[in-house]
Amino acid sequence: MRRIRFTIASLLVVVLFVAVGFAALRESSDLWASRIFTVTLAALLTSILLAVHRIESRRAFWIGFALFGWTDVGLSVIPGRLSVTHPGSPILTVTR
Repeated sequence: MRRIRFTIASLLVVVLFVAVGFAALRESSDLWASRIFTVTLAALLTSILLAVHRIESRRAFWIGFALFGWTDVGLSVIPGRLSVTHPGSPILTVTR
């Protein structure tokens, strides 16, 4: 049985992702929300390009990433859908 191996670069990406997440939670503001939303949209747009230009299993990964990402963004911007606590406000996957 092969052991799972991680590269230094992949571990650095994970640490960066976690650090940005904790910073966003600690210093939450409209500016942080705007920046994270912009980065999310950039990642989703990039995932569409990667889904088109990859082959086989890598294409399947990026198609799934784009599908679930855009579904989450689409559902989060629909105002008032099933929102009991704040009618008329968008439902976000993560709230303050």
